[in-house]
Amino acid sequence: MGLSLSGFSQQSSSSGEASQRASIGGSRDTSRCISKNTKSPSMKGLNRDASVHRADGAARGKAGSQPSGANLSAQGPEVDDAHWVFQRPPNNQRTFYFPEDNLEFSSQFDSGNLIQVERVGTFYYRMYTAMDCGNSPWQTNNRQWFHFSVRGGSKGAVVTICFVGMAHSSMFTYDWMPVMAVVPTRPQYTRISGKAHVEALEKMPETPGYPLLLHKSVSKDDAESDGGGDEGDNAADAGAVGANSNGGTGGIAFSISPTGRSSGTNKKKKTKKKNIAMNLTFNFRIESEIAVTYTPPQGRPDSPAIYIASNHPYTYYTLQHNLAMWEETWRRSNSFREMSVQAAVAHAQSSSSEHCRGTDSSALEGLATVQPGSSGKSKKCVASSNTVSAPAPYSAEFSDIYFHREVLCKSLEGRDVTLLTISDSSDMTVERAPLLSKEDALPHSSALGFTQRPYSFSSKQYVVLTARVHPGECPGSHLMHGCIEFLMSCTDCRAAALRHNFVFCIVPMLNPDGVARGHSRVDSNGVDLNRMYRDPSRKRHPAPYAVLALLRSLGNRVALFIDMHAHANKRGTFFYGNSMDWPNQIENLLYAKLVSLNTPYLDFRSCNFSEANMFAVSKSGKRKDSSSRVVAFTEAGIVHAYTMETSHVMADTLNPVVTLTNHQADHLDTALPSPPPVMHSPASFHSTARAMLLGLLDFKGVNPISRLPLTQFHSTRGLALWLQRQLQIESAETLFAQAFKLHGKDVQASTSESGNTLLAAIMKSMTTQEYPEKITIGEARLLPRTTFSGVRSFLPLEMVIALLSQTAPTGPPRSLLYSSGNWGAVSGVATTGGTGSKGGSAQRRGISPSSAGNSCPSTTPPPVIATRRRSKLLLLSSDTTVET
Repeated sequence: MGLSLSGFSQQSSSSGEASQRASIGGSRDTSRCISKNTKSPSMKGLNRDASVHRADGAARGKAGSQPSGANLSAQGPEVDDAHWVFQRPPNNQRTFYFPEDNLEFSSQFDSGNLIQVERVGTFYYRMYTAMDCGNSPWQTNNRQWFHFSVRGGSKGAVVTICFVGMAHSSMFTYDWMPVMAVVPTRPQYTRISGKAHVEALEKMPETPGYPLLLHKSVSKDDAESDGGGDEGDNAADAGAVGANSNGGTGGIAFSISPTGRSSGTNKKKKTKKKNIAMNLTFNFRIESEIAVTYTPPQGRPDSPAIYIASNHPYTYYTLQHNLAMWEETWRRSNSFREMSVQAAVAHAQSSSSEHCRGTDSSALEGLATVQPGSSGKSKKCVASSNTVSAPAPYSAEFSDIYFHREVLCKSLEGRDVTLLTISDSSDMTVERAPLLSKEDALPHSSALGFTQRPYSFSSKQYVVLTARVHPGECPGSHLMHGCIEFLMSCTDCRAAALRHNFVFCIVPMLNPDGVARGHSRVDSNGVDLNRMYRDPSRKRHPAPYAVLALLRSLGNRVALFIDMHAHANKRGTFFYGNSMDWPNQIENLLYAKLVSLNTPYLDFRSCNFSEANMFAVSKSGKRKDSSSRVVAFTEAGIVHAYTMETSHVMADTLNPVVTLTNHQADHLDTALPSPPPVMHSPASFHSTARAMLLGLLDFKGVNPISRLPLTQFHSTRGLALWLQRQLQIESAETLFAQAFKLHGKDVQASTSESGNTLLAAIMKSMTTQEYPEKITIGEARLLPRTTFSGVRSFLPLEMVIALLSQTAPTGPPRSLLYSSGNWGAVSGVATTGGTGSKGGSAQRRGISPSSAGNSCPSTTPPPVIATRRRSKLLLLSSDTTVET
């Protein structure tokens, strides 16, 4: 049966239904399950006990597993774009009815994923999801998302659900529970109370009735088949202390970090068999009796029902609804503002015969608004020479919103990939922006004449935001929603400052086909689109192709690029960035640190700016350097190109955030309770989204209500100097570790010196060729994993020796140069407290009380925390001592 609502369509799968009918027809159970995804009035249900299920599964495995697996892997010869034709995979969304409990389960709506249900007992069901592109030749192993509706039952009844064979993911072990909404009485999704039972499996169980849904034995794909997020798990570079052009800083024999593991441990770990699947069991209570309908749902996720999902969903239909809402909000606000502005113009220019008049408020774009700016400057309306004095800078009352919506391209299945442009009318010209590509008809709607291109801006910088290239990573959409909501604010002067200084180009959903089909990672062609940016095909990968065209068209005017994702194996929120030369890398780190000062959720130390995280290649051949943030840097030259990763479930650390004291900010940032919750929700994602934008204002020095002056850093320059100092100290530690590995034993054998004299001798033993030009800092105390080049100019040998002589050692090898407790006497720098068994007191790097966060670096390095890496949630106190 086909449905078509809000761009969402379903295609019936004759092959999938035939296999289901064959399995159900052969069942020996007497219970009945009425399947509503076909025209057949009824089908026999699956109500086996565990032993019957195992016996039937074994029989099916012998009969059809091997041929089916071979069939799935047969992709055929490569076809060039001119001859390639898209083939829709089968529709795997189903509806089931169990008369014994009067319960209906359905996934026949936007983002639904549920392909099989077995009744085990009274209100007890086993459920199975479909793999991405399941039952097709391009089926993948991705199987982490579920979303289904429930109707019927009896109010107050407790239903037990066991999802069988979900792809293994650490997120299910982080106090995870599904989310549930009741439409229409409680439409907001919240976590179900209780605790799920998680059972790890070494083999993927078969799906009854679907012999093609088999786990393919392939090499680990950057942890992506396991839901590792955009860039996969950081384990790929966890042991890479440094990779440099001279081969100098990698493979240190011992670990500076207390968490380092020996080679023997790693060898033992390799022999352990890996779990590839999970069974997830949880209970939920039926809050409301919703009548069972004997026709499939309307195909949209707001029909009356109880909805349960693995994590907070954000569907294609939801996006279309919100786009219409934002456009209507803009029209209403601009209509009201036009009247206010015209009154101001009439008062300021009462003697003039001509006044600045705006366009109709119902037009696609409203332009007759006053630019925010200083009160002494004249403000021009588009296509007019008349001027008017504006109120105070970034006044939300007089700050206009420029909102433009067009279709960037169409997905393979014909859904809209939307492009938004948000700014204000300042710096706007009367000319429209050109097409991104006439030959490729981009943007789609403007090339065909259905919409016009947005007005161009003469000198503003651009910010490009994208999300949801991986459909199962719904937090990316919640982050994007928070960004758009904040930019559309008519009452926050910081939002006005953002619109006044930047033009935001936003692609809120890159993979609408995957979202609508309930996929976890790939599109409807079985492709991970975030590995296609290096050389995208206009025909096969329309969204990456169009985004790359957008970035190239903007050239060097892009101030920031962020692609928003979710990570299934890590807790917390963090950035992935790129490796570059040290001046740009300090700026790269600076933006991420500024974001962390504006939200409790961004864990600065968990970010990753290493070269290994840019250019890793999996055994299956997929390359991280084909992801959007790497291509944005290497191809488009965007220094500030990031992937934002956030856990689906919970935070790892909670930062202390300085309370704003400005009277204008009394009503701002009050969405989160105090203290902020550890578990993630749309509200926490929105908080992080606002921080991403506030960090940009701080970075450019245009934040009208900034927290930065209230911190120990005082200013952007003070924070940049702090980061530079930290990078120098951590680099010096790494360089000494390399020198000690190469020459330490020989130098110690040739001299009786100790302490700083021995340290200097070991460092000077390095040859010019051994002194690296590129270095990776790993397991740093206050910095994320970072690779940068230009080490020889950034940190000359003499500076390394001076830094190490003036800072306390935190562990071997440097601590081996000093007898116990005498470092302070040798160096002449006071220390606080004893050394202890773990390398000293909380302030282990020396003390410089007179140093200020916005001052130049002094000869004696200021104090630095030397904390261990965290394995559990850490609540950072507001009085944490850092270098200032």
